Amino acid sequence: MKTFLFLLFILVACSAVTKHFRFDTTAVCRDRVTHSLLEHWCYRVEIWHASTLWNEKLFEMKDTICSEQMTYTTLIEGNHTYPSAYGNNYQIYTKIYHTCTIDGRELMRNRQFSYIRAIEDSLNYTLTVDLFEDGTEIQKTEATTESDPDVSDILTMLK
Repeated sequence: MKTFLFLLFILVACSAVTKHFRFDTTAVCRDRVTHSLLEHWCYRVEIWHASTLWNEKLFEMKDTICSEQMTYTTLIEGNHTYPSAYGNNYQIYTKIYHTCTIDGRELMRNRQFSYIRAIEDSLNYTLTVDLFEDGTEIQKTEATTESDPDVSDILTMLK
């Protein structure tokens, strides 16, 4: 009987829960002083969950979006399944890799978005971000743009 109760406890504690997330995401890229748009800029969004033990990437855009417009809206949605024993709280933050800069360098904007008690099965959020010169420069190893490494990069990687 004790074995049966123990197995029942493990089964209940480790059952999986699935939540559906929908993020309507609008990125804005304009010079904040002159309000003029930049000619060509790109961005990619990752949605993360921060916990006390680890950070977990929940969703990411499949492709990098490039635009000639001041704003660009895209939808990021999907299901996230987790063991119910972990609880159902989410601490959501975003990582947005973008080139909305005067000189076109790539920055990474890392911001806390929301603390969510995921009681419902489907969660809908609107995310609007002004990216102009916002974020930190990323290292070459973190860059999202694809380029062929030169000989000095290859030698550095081999060290």
